[in-house]
Amino acid sequence: MIDFRSAALEYDRIYTAQPLKGVCLFGGEFEPDDYSMVYCGAYFDQLYHIDPNKEGRGTLQVERIEQMLDNIAKEGRTVVFRPVAFDNSLHMDSELVKLLEEDGDLYANGDRKYPNWDNPRLIAYYLDFIKQFGKAYDGDPRIACVQIGLYGAYGEWNYCGVRREHHAYVTMSHEAQVKLVRQYCRYFQKTKIQARNPEMGDTVHAPVGFHDDNFVFNSADYHTPVWDRMMDECTALDGEREGGWYELHDFETSLRRGNLYDRWQTQMMGAEISGVMGFKNAKGEFIYGNMYEGESLQALLFNTTHFHMTFSLGFQRGGGGVPQRGTKQYDNFRYAASVFGYDFMLKEVSLQGQTLDLSLKNYGAAPLYYDWDCELLLTDKDGKPVKSIVKQTNISQLLPMQRMNFSFDLSEINVPAGEYDVLFRIINPLMGENNKGFPLIMSNKIRKDEYAVAGTLILS
Repeated sequence: MIDFRSAALEYDRIYTAQPLKGVCLFGGEFEPDDYSMVYCGAYFDQLYHIDPNKEGRGTLQVERIEQMLDNIAKEGRTVVFRPVAFDNSLHMDSELVKLLEEDGDLYANGDRKYPNWDNPRLIAYYLDFIKQFGKAYDGDPRIACVQIGLYGAYGEWNYCGVRREHHAYVTMSHEAQVKLVRQYCRYFQKTKIQARNPEMGDTVHAPVGFHDDNFVFNSADYHTPVWDRMMDECTALDGEREGGWYELHDFETSLRRGNLYDRWQTQMMGAEISGVMGFKNAKGEFIYGNMYEGESLQALLFNTTHFHMTFSLGFQRGGGGVPQRGTKQYDNFRYAASVFGYDFMLKEVSLQGQTLDLSLKNYGAAPLYYDWDCELLLTDKDGKPVKSIVKQTNISQLLPMQRMNFSFDLSEINVPAGEYDVLFRIINPLMGENNKGFPLIMSNKIRKDEYAVAGTLILS
């Protein structure tokens, strides 16, 4: 005979970093449990070497990529992977640079060199790199997502430090962009892809998500009297030209123009938030400290819910980022970070004959984006595991404020008579036996580690 007694299923918000949500480290100082993701801007010359004897073909630098991924994954963290070919200077295989020079398609402005981004050799090698990279790493649990779009210009398609007469050289044509985007979509069908904006390479029609640059300042039209005064003071200190940068709102405009407000339901959305807690003026002087931090956090929360972001890049101490642990400001930061992404709670459990039905609700702002397995675990009264049932899920389809049901057949569990605690979790595939890393923790008040306690199973 089988009987079941449900536990009290009450909500309890999780403030520690969760996998694939929260903030993503790319500089400054953090507490070890503030982030589960690490930004990896990997230079192209470290990722791919060409073969001068084979036109359009080269060698993926697997050993180097493995080193990058493993250095981060050994701490249980995932990688936001961004191949970078140009970052104030060219980062390409020396043999490829030599070929571009022979083609007359390498240009110089002082020490800075950049190519004609529509050079046929260059496009062919990029397509080959994407193909090899995707075949080797699509679906790798160490990668949170791959960001594309840093090929045709410095940074996120801006022209920082490039003379106006050279803008055409550092801008890849739309046709070439489309080729690269389509190649990424062809070879990365499991790992999520992010592009800088919908205008690049016809990504508005591609199965990709988007990430913004300096999200709080130029993503949504957030205004309060305190915020506007802060913007005015920054403009006065940095000058009108720099001050205008604080209110571009280009990301919201792009999403509206492309009718992309629902894209978050299936594709991962991210952002860069630099100096969200304070500012440096044009001279590099830190001018505000935490003076306006509360208002910045409100802006962050406004933007997060507005765009259903799963994570953010770019909190850093010293640059206006994460406050010191133990302060009220730090508590505010952790709350803001907890709002990103999914937030799963075991909402209801019942026994129907010999089938245990569980209902999971997403209280977050976005889905998980990957179909991770779930586990039903029976433990004895000493906490020792006695039976584990692992099932595949389609949990990436669990949208905010919706429920998803899971059923487990208990007719053949084959354990001795007695009482057993019933636990439930979603399994982070990056977790190993010796490294718990960052488990996905259920937002249930009664839980054991990452497991929500569903109740007690009585076998007689």
